[in-house]
Amino acid sequence: EYFRERRSDIEFVGEQVMQNLVGGAVAPVTPPPGAVVVAHDLTPADTVHLHRASVAAFVTDAGGRTSHTAILAQAFNIPAVVGLDDITGRIGGGDLIIVDGAAGEVILCPTPELVEEFRVRETRQKRRLESLRKNRDLPAETRDHARVRLLANIELPDEVPAAMDFGAEGIGLYRTEFLFMDRSDFPREEEHFMHARGVLRRVAPFPATFRTFDLGADKLAPFLSTGSLLAAPEPNPALGLRSLRLCLKERALFKTQLRGLLRASVHGRMRLMFPMVSGVGELRQAKAMLEECKDELRREGHAFAEDMPVGIMIEVPAAISQIAFWAGKIDFLTIGSNDLSQHLLAIDRD
Repeated sequence: EYFRERRSDIEFVGEQVMQNLVGGAVAPVTPPPGAVVVAHDLTPADTVHLHRASVAAFVTDAGGRTSHTAILAQAFNIPAVVGLDDITGRIGGGDLIIVDGAAGEVILCPTPELVEEFRVRETRQKRRLESLRKNRDLPAETRDHARVRLLANIELPDEVPAAMDFGAEGIGLYRTEFLFMDRSDFPREEEHFMHARGVLRRVAPFPATFRTFDLGADKLAPFLSTGSLLAAPEPNPALGLRSLRLCLKERALFKTQLRGLLRASVHGRMRLMFPMVSGVGELRQAKAMLEECKDELRREGHAFAEDMPVGIMIEVPAAISQIAFWAGKIDFLTIGSNDLSQHLLAIDRD
């Protein structure tokens, strides 16, 4: 049993050997459009890559309702069933399967009658969605007339039209790291600028909150393995060098993003948010780098929004204990419920 549990360790070593032999990261496999991907687990980078390959569904042995694979699948409107333990051992390449993301079921080798039944269900679901869309312009209001503003969380600029189509009143969280998840080259300032400007213009006149890179832990982009970026294995990736800590260490990575976002800020109502802040010292460093970028842009003649709101995401218990000290230092707080729950309760998000 002990050696069986070491299988994943051996697989990891094998992957590293293969990467060294071919001189870099192994190119991800691209399935044909409309394929159902069956895997032991999928990283966020895998999920983004497969979304761009137009796969039909995901099925995995590992994962849970709040794993990034499940969150991304939902965001990309891809049916997914995760946490099935041994599904990879029960499905062969080319098998016909039905993935019922709503019920959390996978049906192996369905009969023609069952396939037809699910096609009818799919049509019925699309009609229901169309009927719900008719209500999108009605105010989100409780029976006692309390108004609620509904904003969308997105991973890619491509999701903005769908969010607005469903009646969102802005973007509450733009997870900027997913834009660069499946690429090996360093993101350039102009790319940050162009993508952010596109989001702001599409969302106008509503606001959009841009979270700076939340990289590390399970969100490892290929470009992180180049140079000094996480070149050495992280002993505890969920708690170690990740997110804002990684950005503060890798100043070039952080400044490139900050400069691009600042330049885009004049094209709409941008709010900037720093993730995984655990102390006033980290916030002070992040804001100092933001001011440094502003000074550079002024000297270069670039315009930016001087009054852009800056906030933080509360995701670690240490931040809760310091909320009184944030007053006057930030413009807003948001709650990162997944990370905060797992750190408070000492459980992983799966």
